[in-house]
Amino acid sequence: MDRIIVPSNLEAFKTLVLGKVRTYCRTGIWPWHFDTFAAWLSNFESGEDEYIALQLIDSLIVRSESMAIAAFAKLLSTDLLQYLITQRIVPPEINIKSWRKQLKDGRCENIQFLPIRLNGDEGESGGAIFRQLSTLINTNRLSRDRENIHAIILIDDFLGSGSQLNEFIASAPPRITGCTTLIYCPLMATTYGLSNTLRDQPNIKVIPTEVISDEQSLFHSNSESDFFKDDRENKVSAVKAHYENMKTRYASKGMSFWSGRDNKYLPIAFEWGCPNQTPSIFWMEHTPIHSDWQQLFYRRA
Repeated sequence: MDRIIVPSNLEAFKTLVLGKVRTYCRTGIWPWHFDTFAAWLSNFESGEDEYIALQLIDSLIVRSESMAIAAFAKLLSTDLLQYLITQRIVPPEINIKSWRKQLKDGRCENIQFLPIRLNGDEGESGGAIFRQLSTLINTNRLSRDRENIHAIILIDDFLGSGSQLNEFIASAPPRITGCTTLIYCPLMATTYGLSNTLRDQPNIKVIPTEVISDEQSLFHSNSESDFFKDDRENKVSAVKAHYENMKTRYASKGMSFWSGRDNKYLPIAFEWGCPNQTPSIFWMEHTPIHSDWQQLFYRRA
C-alpha cells in the first residue's frame, strides 16, 4: 500500500477546517454543535488518520431542513410548475402567488403528492422530507387518494443509484403506476442515478432540486497521477488506499458502505441522517479499536 505523507502544515489545516466548522455551527448554517465534530476527530490518534478525518469534514456536503425547504420552495414555483403547465395539469395563466396558496390550502384537486416509502420502511427518507414540506403544501390533504388525479408527484430526499425508486414502482398500486403524469422530485440526485432512472423508468419525469456530479466524490480523479485535492505531496490513489486500510482497524466486522453504496464516496450529510452513498465512517456507531467511539452523524432509514 502506498503510504501517505502527513503534511507539514497539518496543524494549520486543522485550525482552518475547525474554524470553518465552528462558524457554520454557530451561525446555524450547519444544524449541529461544533463539539460533535471535535469529539469525532478525537477518535483518530495517528497523524495520517487525523489528516484523513479532517479532509472528510472539509469535503462535507450538508443540507439542513431549512435548506431543503428553501430548495423545494423554489422547485415548486419554477421547474415543477412549468412542467405541470406544459402537461396542462395547471392553467398557463396561473401566477406564483395563487399557485402557492393553492398548494398551502390543498386546493389542487387534480394533483397528489406522495413520499417515496417502501414496504417495511418507517419513512425516514422520503417520509422525513415530505413532513418538512408541510410548511409549503397541505401534505395531509394533497396526499389523499381522490378521484380525477391527473398528476402524482413523488417526493424523496436522495436519488442515488435509482434502485429505491425502482423498488417503489415495482410494488406500487396501479393508481400510481398508471397515472398519466408521474413526476419524481428528490432533494438531491446523482448524475448516475439520473441516468439509471432515465433508462429504467422512461415514463417518469425526474425534477430534482440539485444534482451531484462524480466530481464531488471524495476521491474523484481523472488520472492516477492526480494529487489529492490541494495536497501537493499525496496522490489520490495513496490517500484512497490509506482510507480503505482504515476499515481493517476501525470498522466492525460486517460493516457495509465503508466507501458508500456503489463505491461513490459521497460525503453527504442531511440533518435527518446520511444516505447509503455516504461512507459509513461518518455515521458508524462503534468500533473495535476502543469502547468510547464518538459518532458524528446518524444514518437515515
